[in-house]
Amino acid sequence: MARGIGAIGGVAYIGASFGLALACHRVNRQLFDDEVLTLSAIEGKSFVTLARYYIEGGDVHPPLSFLWFRLLHMFDLSLDVQRAISFALAAAGFALVLDLVWKRLPRRSLGSELLALALFLGAPLLYGTGDALRWYPLFTFLIAASFWTTFNAGRPTLLAALLLGLAADTSYLAALPALAYAIWRYAIERRLDPLRDLSFWLIAAIVAAPGLLSFFAARDLLTVQLSSSLLVSVGTDMLGLAGGTILGVMQSLIAIPLAIVFILGLVSAFAAPGRGYGGDLRGFGALLGLATLAVMLLGHDKPRSFLFVMPWICAVAVLGGAAWRRPLVLAAPAIAASIAVVALQILVGPHNDRPFKRNTAVPLDAVLAYTNHQSQGRTLIVSAEPVSGYTLKSDTTRCIYVRSLAGPCQPDTLDDFTSVIVIDDGTLQNDSRLSDVVERYTRTKPLAEQQRFGEDRDASLKTRLTGVALPDYLVEISVYRLN
Repeated sequence: MARGIGAIGGVAYIGASFGLALACHRVNRQLFDDEVLTLSAIEGKSFVTLARYYIEGGDVHPPLSFLWFRLLHMFDLSLDVQRAISFALAAAGFALVLDLVWKRLPRRSLGSELLALALFLGAPLLYGTGDALRWYPLFTFLIAASFWTTFNAGRPTLLAALLLGLAADTSYLAALPALAYAIWRYAIERRLDPLRDLSFWLIAAIVAAPGLLSFFAARDLLTVQLSSSLLVSVGTDMLGLAGGTILGVMQSLIAIPLAIVFILGLVSAFAAPGRGYGGDLRGFGALLGLATLAVMLLGHDKPRSFLFVMPWICAVAVLGGAAWRRPLVLAAPAIAASIAVVALQILVGPHNDRPFKRNTAVPLDAVLAYTNHQSQGRTLIVSAEPVSGYTLKSDTTRCIYVRSLAGPCQPDTLDDFTSVIVIDDGTLQNDSRLSDVVERYTRTKPLAEQQRFGEDRDASLKTRLTGVALPDYLVEISVYRLN
């Protein structure tokens, strides 16, 4: 087998991708909604309390990622440093898969090598969500490390079992690569070493016990991960994979040439299973891609969750492309498309008014300044926008009531407010808990002032695509004076 990229190549890849992430204005950015859920979950909680809460089904995710960020929080690391660590983990996962691909490429195959670099360095989702204070960067690394160990050894190893078990403690989606590997090894390759294989699955299951307990306890909550429309789900996932979270819907169309390259590589992998290179990775990656597509068809419409799949899809596309007589024909448009997509992310990243994930572009400073200015007397602030609600702090004069976040402020027990400020990102009416509180305090009071912040010029298009009515503003603040 040829040499892979090695430790030096891996470090170089992580460094290059990290530089591109900074150029895309990642790492040193503001929070988005799901990150607020992570931070609010770990603040003031012990490791034992966190583990017990998630194992007992308190959330739709297993406990490990929350324990991981609790560990980082314990060292009082800044949010930017924590994001840098997350990105390093995600990029390391991509580097490990790239190493496996490099070992399976034909010698002196410049076209295939350039194609590999273009796809692995140009994956939009890596720059859109790779630095998130959420579970997916850690999960991407654990899955990549587990199967890097497995494919390097040519058999399931105990270290791979440990890593796969930890991945299951991070996300239930660990079932997808586990299933893909089982089908590839036992149904396609027809390879079975009873002692090694039984030990592998037994250790993986033991380590995954917290995640399995969490899954069964939280199974009734899993529907919140699903969309009501299969077409919307698949469309949302495909656009998210193409544009990450930085690009908007129309902007993500620039990735169509890149998507064509992926499709051609995947077709090559399926059409010529006996030719080309890396049959083991092509088989595993193709099965993982099919398993992921099945989950999308079930309605899972959160493309950021599939960050861990991207390096394996890149692997299949590269190795499938290597089966071509002239892989440079595939590499040339891939390189051009990758450069174009990353360049657009760099250009629009800091000032995009039409992001795929709307709340990543909320003008937070302006929202906070206006809210603080309007806070007069005893103020109740009801926020459907989590980042604003999390950043504003309750004190002796302000009660902050936020979607999805528990806190010491319970407005149902307080009746002496002089002002009510409502921060709505277009989702207020979807949350009966928040809308009931707003109705209670404002139904007989006139609107004193209202201000809108941010613009999403793709809002009408997103409404047609998703079936969910979205306003063209990102945040609307309404102020009511009670007396």
